[in-house]
Formats: sequence, C-alpha cells, structure tokens
Amino acid sequence: MAANSTWYTLTAIFVAFVGVTGLGLLFVRATNIDRNGLVGALTVLTAIIAAAIMYFSGSTRMSEWALVVVALFSVTGFVFGRALDRWLGAKDLSVDARKGTLGSDLSD
Repeated sequence: MAANSTWYTLTAIFVAFVGVTGLGLLFVRATNIDRNGLVGALTVLTAIIAAAIMYFSGSTRMSEWALVVVALFSVTGFVFGRALDRWLGAKDLSVDARKGTLGSDLSD
C-alpha cells in the first residue's frame, strides 16, 4: 500500500532538516563534539542517500513503514558519527588552539 503524499512530504522535510543539520556540523564548532567534520560528513552522507532512495523510489511506491525506515536511516550517520567520536576519545589541543582561548581551556 502506498503512503499518503503528506507523509512523503513530511519525511522529505525531515531528511532535508537532517542534511542541513549535518552541514551545520561541518561549519560550526560544537563544544561537545571533538570531530565535527566526521560527524557532519556522515550525517550529510546518510541524508543524501536517504533523499536518493526517496527520489528514485517515488511517492507512489513507498509505504508508511518504508518512509519511517528512510527517516531513521537519515539519522544513523549522526548516531554512528557521535559513537565513533566518543570511541576515539578527546582530541588534544594544539598550542595555536590554546592561544585563541587565552588559557580558558585550563579552567574548570
């Protein structure tokens, strides 16, 4: 059974939102993410793959559950990126990075 076009549109908006979030992670320095490039790239990659799946499948052939799976798949890049970031541990700050904070990285 094909999904309603409203659900298809909502899923497309959600996937686009995830992609924009990934782009934001690429260009903004998050305080709790050490490797924002890795997390952002994986998020954008899975959002692009999810959008391609939706585009090539078409709204008439996707069921509601398929749309849920595509929406969840678009978020997996962020989840795996964050898990990999935590697994790799904290990045060491270089001397140049410490100069920009004027030693505030040493305070609690």
